[in-house]
Amino acid sequence: MLDEDRALRWVMVGAQPSPTVKAMLSYRGILLKKHLQIGVLKGAISQEDADSRFDAWKQQKDSRITGKVDSLAAQKEADALARLEAERKVNEARAEALRKKKEEEEAALKATEKAKEETEKSAADAIQENQEKGEEA
Repeated sequence: MLDEDRALRWVMVGAQPSPTVKAMLSYRGILLKKHLQIGVLKGAISQEDADSRFDAWKQQKDSRITGKVDSLAAQKEADALARLEAERKVNEARAEALRKKKEEEEAALKATEKAKEETEKSAADAIQENQEKGEEA
């Protein structure tokens, strides 16, 4: 957690932050506040003007952050929906493949049964012909 007042006081007395700390301070607006405060000390702007500029920057920054968070959340939701849709298509394709395989197996089974019936019928016909020939002789 960053104590912004203490950090501002720290940079106002001349502290030289490392690049990482400088980035953190810039992100929080401490360096802008320092810049505006130096303008107040030099008499270039009033304290009220500096505060209003900082508040305007802070609101703009917060709205950009909120917008980014919202867009990331929307993107995450869209990605989840896309993954679900892709999974649904894969499941449909699998179900269709299983249905076709089952139909092929049923067709093969019917063909086997039909061939068996024809074999049995032809065998019965052959036996009957043999019996008829045996009776003639």
